[in-house]
Amino acid sequence: MDRFIQLTGLVWYAEEDFAEIKALMIDGHKLHGRYADWQLAAENGERQLRTQGIQVIRAHLKPAAFKDWCATHGHELDAKGRTAFANWCAKEAHVKAQG
Repeated sequence: MDRFIQLTGLVWYAEEDFAEIKALMIDGHKLHGRYADWQLAAENGERQLRTQGIQVIRAHLKPAAFKDWCATHGHELDAKGRTAFANWCAKEAHVKAQG
């Protein structure tokens, strides 16, 4: 029997990259003001998704690599680009796990 898997990517930032990420993004002013606030919201969101049975893949976003990824894949440095990147990472992780 085929098994349906709900899978999503969730952008994940390192504290040392947070200021650079905010400065890089077109919509950086919409991101949390402090890393601790973002982290709390992200962990709560991740927990909520997992309790709904959704498998969450953390998409670790590094500023330079994300900028290159967006240029290669035709995305802006904004929320839509971050979402596309997170879901791309989730798909890549799933494909890799399948062997």
